[in-house]
Amino acid sequence: MMNKVGRLYIHFPFCRHLCSYCDFYKEIRESGFQFESFHDYLHQSLIAHNKLLVENNFLWQPLKSLYIGGGTPSLWKDGPSVLDDFFKKQNIKFAEDYEFTYELNPGTRDLENLQNWIKFGLNRVSVGLQSLDQRYLPILDRIHTTQDSLATMQSLRERKINYSVDFMIGLPNLGFKRDIRAELKMAIDYGPSHFSVYILTTGKKHLGGKELPGDKQVNEEFDLVAKTLKSEGFLHYEVSNFSLAGKEANHNQAYWRGESVAAFGPSAVGFLKLGRENLRPSSALRYKWTPNKAEFVLEKLNEGELCLEAIYLGMRTNEGFNFQQLALDTESLEKLNNVMNKWEKSNLGFRNNLNKLHFTLNSDGFIILDNFMSDLFWVSKSLRFG
Repeated sequence: MMNKVGRLYIHFPFCRHLCSYCDFYKEIRESGFQFESFHDYLHQSLIAHNKLLVENNFLWQPLKSLYIGGGTPSLWKDGPSVLDDFFKKQNIKFAEDYEFTYELNPGTRDLENLQNWIKFGLNRVSVGLQSLDQRYLPILDRIHTTQDSLATMQSLRERKINYSVDFMIGLPNLGFKRDIRAELKMAIDYGPSHFSVYILTTGKKHLGGKELPGDKQVNEEFDLVAKTLKSEGFLHYEVSNFSLAGKEANHNQAYWRGESVAAFGPSAVGFLKLGRENLRPSSALRYKWTPNKAEFVLEKLNEGELCLEAIYLGMRTNEGFNFQQLALDTESLEKLNNVMNKWEKSNLGFRNNLNKLHFTLNSDGFIILDNFMSDLFWVSKSLRFG
């Protein structure tokens, strides 16, 4: 029986400016972008990738999701024509009910280019707002303005495009109080269906690095964000993500559920689950493309590693994790129940009414997920699916 992959991530590496906190692979071109080298990289990648698929009995199926990240994909003017040729060489097509997202930074919107992407199949946009308080944008090393952000959201709303926004908390203390609730309300007025909320992490040598708030303030900000968005009808469905009903990021859910996701582009990471579809795998392959040459570094994951990942990724979401999937002895089950009792009594999570081994964290539990995993350190030994 053939394995199938129907999800794809493409990393577009170019940016006009490298933000000090960003650790994704980027290429900054002061004298203009050299897109041709990137296009060559993509096409050269096909040989190695096809070999990987054939050797592991994989076939492409119609794409359920495509995500183009970066970098700043909204700068990729030739993208639709390049990908059209790329897809034809692989016989890749979109599934009937697909999700196609690309990232757009305010100030880089090109309405003609956006329309070309929509013709190719784009139906979702992720906008890198970070903050709607102009005072924070320079300290975040952003080159757009609040007005750029508002104009971008307005144009997406007018075109009735489904879009998400990135929002950042834990920003440097600059001697005044940030009004997070007002920023969120302002963004909501422009109709995004989804918020991805991130905590700023940066070194002390970077802009604002010495003024970063402590854990207590960050937790309070996270709690404020969660309460504000939930009061506006958004579901807190993953540690960092909130959506209106039915507007969850389908592509990201594939990662959290351990599905196969192919990848292309410098530093892009792909994941191929080995074994029968819809069943927990005993092994998987993770591969990461090198920046300067169209080849990847391959890592094979064993069942124990996959179990640990499944627990962690499951506990990041409002689906939680069903520990009944694991082969646990009597002593381990007793320890697990003690952990779940502790977190439930602290109002940080809850058990499924029909399956007491299925546990889910709530918003308060999400922010200290690492503590939950620490409480389960003992379960990492000899893990396997039942």
